[in-house]
Amino acid sequence: VSSGQKSYNFTGSTPKTITVASGTRTISHNADGSKSVAVSGYWRDNKNGMGSATASGTLTLSTIARATQPSLSKTSVNLGDAITINLPRASSSFTHRIYYNFFNSTGLTNGIANYTNATTSTTFTIPTALASTYMSKTTSNGMVVYVETKNDNTVIGTKSVSLTVNVPNNSTYNPTIAQPTWAETVSLITSSTPNVIINGLSKPKFSAVATTRMGASISSIKINMSRTGYSWSGAMSVSGSTGTYTWSANTVGSWKITATVTDSRGRTATSPALNIGVSAYSKPKLSSSAYRSQTDSRKIMVYAKATWSGLGAKNTGNMEAYIKVKGASSWGTAVKTGNATTGTIELATTAYGNYSEASSYEVMIRAKDELNGWTSVTHQISTGKDLISVYKDVGVAIGKIYDPAIGGGLQVGGNATFENAITMNGGISPINIPANSNLNNYHTPGLYYVPLTATATTIANTPNNSAFSLLVEKHAGVKQTFTSYFTATPFTYVRNFYDGIWGPWHEQALFVRIDNSNGQTLRYADGTQICLGKTSFPVTAQDCYIVLPASYANTDFAITVNGGNGNWNTTEDIEKMGFGPSNTGGIRVRKAGNLAFATTAGAIPINYMTIGRWK
Repeated sequence: VSSGQKSYNFTGSTPKTITVASGTRTISHNADGSKSVAVSGYWRDNKNGMGSATASGTLTLSTIARATQPSLSKTSVNLGDAITINLPRASSSFTHRIYYNFFNSTGLTNGIANYTNATTSTTFTIPTALASTYMSKTTSNGMVVYVETKNDNTVIGTKSVSLTVNVPNNSTYNPTIAQPTWAETVSLITSSTPNVIINGLSKPKFSAVATTRMGASISSIKINMSRTGYSWSGAMSVSGSTGTYTWSANTVGSWKITATVTDSRGRTATSPALNIGVSAYSKPKLSSSAYRSQTDSRKIMVYAKATWSGLGAKNTGNMEAYIKVKGASSWGTAVKTGNATTGTIELATTAYGNYSEASSYEVMIRAKDELNGWTSVTHQISTGKDLISVYKDVGVAIGKIYDPAIGGGLQVGGNATFENAITMNGGISPINIPANSNLNNYHTPGLYYVPLTATATTIANTPNNSAFSLLVEKHAGVKQTFTSYFTATPFTYVRNFYDGIWGPWHEQALFVRIDNSNGQTLRYADGTQICLGKTSFPVTAQDCYIVLPASYANTDFAITVNGGNGNWNTTEDIEKMGFGPSNTGGIRVRKAGNLAFATTAGAIPINYMTIGRWK
C-alpha cells in the first residue's frame, strides 16, 4: 500500500494518532469464502534516537457467502416424473438441505432423495399424492425448490429455482363414467309390461355412476340423447357419485343414451352408449255387432274384434261379451271371453242362448289391456219380430213383440215411414241418465238428460260438470252432443266415437247478439265481445262520453273509429280526437288541444267498434 521514508512530527505533550499510510488492495478469498491475512508493522526513530518497534498479527476477513444456485433437468414436469436437482457448489466442503413450497404449504420434502445432506446433485420424484392434497381443482401449478448451502453447521445462504407441476391427462387422474342404466318409474308399466318403454306413457329414470380420481370431485353430469336427425343434452341430478334424469318418453324409435361427467379439474369423460327402443302404443279399439238370428230369433248373434299394441307379446289383452235382459241390474257371467298377447282378439260371429222373443236384451262387448281399463260398447237387441203384437191393455208393438220392460203405448221394431205429419201432445220423452254413469257407454241413438248438477258431477267423461242434455246420433260411428243448462251461456260440446275410440270434446262456438239503443253487441263463448255503435261529437265541444251497448270485464278493450259519413273533412277531424276507455262500459272522446275542426258547424259523425272480453 505504501513504502519509502516519511517524516512525521510527534512533538507536543498531547498524545497523537497519526495516519502513516492509507489505501486499498484486493485480497482473494478461499473457495469457501473465508480469508485471513498477516498484518505487520515496523517503526524506527532515525533523528532523535528513540529506538524502534515492531507489531504483527493475523486479520480475519469477513466470509463471503457462496450459496449454491440450483438448476433442474426439467422445469415443467408431470406428477410422478423424476428430475435431477443440480447443485454446483463452490466448495467440496459444502452440503445442502433441500425443500420445496407448493400452494400454501412450505418446507415440503417428500420425493427428494437426499434432502438433508446433498452434495453435487440429487433426484426429485414429484409425488403423485400432490394431486389429492393440493390439485383437486386444477391441472397445473407452480412449485419453488429451495437449496440451503451449509459449511459444516454454518448456513452460507439459500437460493431457489421454480418449476411447473402438471396433472397428467391419463386414466390415473381422469374421471370415468359407466354405461347408463334405466328403470321405469310408472308402477303400472313396471308391473304390467316390464322392460318396455312405451311412447306417451313411460317415464324411464336414467342413472349413470361416475368415478373421479386422485382427489377430484364431480362437478356435473349431463345426459346426451340422440336419434336420427335429433340430439339433446341436459343436466342430470347428482347425488354422491350417481347422476339421474327422468324422461317422459315422447318419440317412437331407437335412441342412443350416453352420459358425460366433468370433474373439479375440468376433465371430462363420456360413457359407453346405451341403446333403447321406444315402442308405439294404442289402447284397445273395439269393432262389434249384435242382432237376433234371422233363422232362429231366440238366438243372439255376436261378433267382436279388439286390437291394441301387443308391445312384443308383453301386453296381454282381454275381451268379454255379456248378454242381459234390458233393464237388469247385473250383466251376470260373460258368454264369451278371450285373451292374447298378439295385439288382436277376434270372436267369430256366434249364436248364443235361447233368449225370449218377447224380451229386449242388451249385449255389451268390452276389452282392456295391461295398461288401460275396460272399454265397452253396448248393443240394443229388440224383441222378436211380429207384425202386430198386443200386450194386454198396456200397449201395441208393430214389427216386433211388445216388451213390457220398455213400456209405452206403442213400440216399433225397425224403421217407420209416415206419409203424413205426426202430432205428439206429450212430446218426445228423453231418458234420464243415472248417477255414476259413464257417457262412453251411451251409443244408442236418442235423447238423454241429467236434471241436477249434483248428479252431473258423478258422471264420467263429461266436458262440463253441470246439468245437461245429451243427443246421441249414428253415423259411421256415434256422435254425442252435450249442452249445459245455463240460460245466459248454453255451452254446447260435441265428440265422435269411431273404430273403438272416443275423440275429445270440442266446444261449439256460441254466438249471442244483443241490440239496444246504444248499439249492437256480439258475444262469443270464449269470452270475446265486440260492440258496434254510432255517435257524434259537437264541433264546439272539448270532450264527450259514449255509453257502450254492453260492458266489458275490464277496461282493456280496444277502440277503432272512422269518420262516419266518408267525408274527407270528417276523416281529418277524427284525427284530431283522442279515444280511450272511461270505464268498463264507456268511451271518453276528447279534442286534442286547440286544434280547429275542418267541420265548421254542427257535429262530427263517428262510427266506433270496440273489442275486448266479457268474461
